[in-house]
Amino acid sequence: MIQLGEKQELVIVKKVEFGIYLSPSMEEGEPRVLLPRKQVPEGSNVGGTLEVFIYRDSMDRLIATTREPKKVPVMTRTVMIMSFQPCLKNIFSWLLMDM
Repeated sequence: MIQLGEKQELVIVKKVEFGIYLSPSMEEGEPRVLLPRKQVPEGSNVGGTLEVFIYRDSMDRLIATTREPKKVPVMTRTVMIMSFQPCLKNIFSWLLMDM
């Protein structure tokens, strides 16, 4: 299974002009994700494996990258707020979204 937001080792199942398709295994019917051509390492062949990070592009498609992500999604955090000024509400909301 391809895990969004995680680094994982996937198998190269198909080479195309614009990159390679990766999957958890060589079996038919497994989900595939594209690694764009500019990120494909030299000497990559069908059947080989690559360690990639999975994310969604602007069109909500799963995409692989060999680059290190700047931020990795983390588990949800619980924050208890005793009180704060209403004028800080927007700043606080923005800070929580950036966690």
